[in-house]
Amino acid sequence: MPGPTNTLLIEGSFRELVDELADYVDGLRKAQNADSPSLKEEVAPLLDRVVQTEENEGEDREEEIETAKDAVLKVIVKTSGTLNTAPEREIIPSYNLLIHLLTQGSEIDPYLKPLCQTLSNPDSLTAVPSAAIRVSLTMTVLTTVFNIIDYDDGVRYPVFNTILDNVARSGTYDNLRGYLKHLDKWMEEWEATPEQQRRTYLKLSQIAAQSTGSVQQQDASSRASQESYGFLLKALRTILPDDAAGDEARKLALDALRSALVSSSRFDFEDLTALDPIQALRTREPVWYQLLELFVSDSYDDFISFNDEHPQFLEQHKLNKDVLSRKIRLLTVASLAASSNNRGRALPYAQIAEALQVPQEEVEMWVIDVIRAGLVEGKLSQQRKEFLVHRATYRVFTDSQWRDVANRLDVWREGLRGVLQVVRQQKEEMVRQKEEELKDVEAKLDGVGGGRRPRRQELSTEDGIGA
Repeated sequence: MPGPTNTLLIEGSFRELVDELADYVDGLRKAQNADSPSLKEEVAPLLDRVVQTEENEGEDREEEIETAKDAVLKVIVKTSGTLNTAPEREIIPSYNLLIHLLTQGSEIDPYLKPLCQTLSNPDSLTAVPSAAIRVSLTMTVLTTVFNIIDYDDGVRYPVFNTILDNVARSGTYDNLRGYLKHLDKWMEEWEATPEQQRRTYLKLSQIAAQSTGSVQQQDASSRASQESYGFLLKALRTILPDDAAGDEARKLALDALRSALVSSSRFDFEDLTALDPIQALRTREPVWYQLLELFVSDSYDDFISFNDEHPQFLEQHKLNKDVLSRKIRLLTVASLAASSNNRGRALPYAQIAEALQVPQEEVEMWVIDVIRAGLVEGKLSQQRKEFLVHRATYRVFTDSQWRDVANRLDVWREGLRGVLQVVRQQKEEMVRQKEEELKDVEAKLDGVGGGRRPRRQELSTEDGIGA
């Protein structure tokens, strides 16, 4: 896959290499149809023109040579589909020769479109029986094309999208994943338009979503699902504010909202609500936006009220009520934990059961699920029938949450003041004790000296210290 720019090490003059490729193409053609026209005969006069131009002298000589070579390459690239009929072991070498020749012209851009079209369908490699090998071969050739182009050249964009088409057909998203960390930088370097970026991100979102169905491990499937959602958000961000209320923006916004709601691992909706196309749903799709706001900050009671108000909405839009019900219950517990300040942030089972509308016997199961979701941290006390909250995640950060933080900071500050007061008192007590000890020593010395207190210098001399 994409990496540092590659250099194809192929020896020979332009004419020698063209003749070699033409002979090879003619051999493939005649194997299928003996009456096929000869590519070598077609390019011969054009090659003569290249040789003649190379022998000329003048300031425009280099430009004339490239123009003459371009005439040859335009003919050759049209026959690239013939290489797809080559035997498996000869496909890569023959395409490497063609790619090397295409770099000898004035620029490679004009030849990329027909070349990508030829490689866009792995099934056209008719001599290769294995579908997996056909995909691997086309990906190898496309990767070579991608890597010989300068990293900041915009012509990389169509090649990359052809690679994505092959990944989509083959279901090999895992092989591509490691390189996608460079994609945002590539888009910037290629100066891709918002439309081009959106098209690419949407394609990647679809590819990642499709891979979730084929992945065996649950963790890998969940990761692909999150990546699909991430690419969908990136596609939404390419929509300009003036276009946020358009039909395309509306469709993408609803797709992203649906994906966020049904995701078993997504509980934070702030990245979604900040987008202009999502905000435009407030007027274009008010019921959808109401549902979003419910999951942003409301509770299970509000979810019940929503269903009573719109009894057919979830079924009409194929939203699984059980999935959404479980999710809003987890979020409800998170909100209770975040707002709890009873007895050192202890949350009674009865309060949780009432909020979730479940028996108290099921409360521990729900709290454990909330902990597993990473929304809270704490300890269940079966004896006291309460959940001791150590940490909780705020779903939204409004004035109320800021006031809560301010109150906790005040409590923390008062606690520190108490600690400082104790330390200060202990320090004062230590100083007082030292002074009393010193007075006792001085009193004893005065008694020994018959009322005369010896100077420190006299003491040190008589005792012989330092003598």
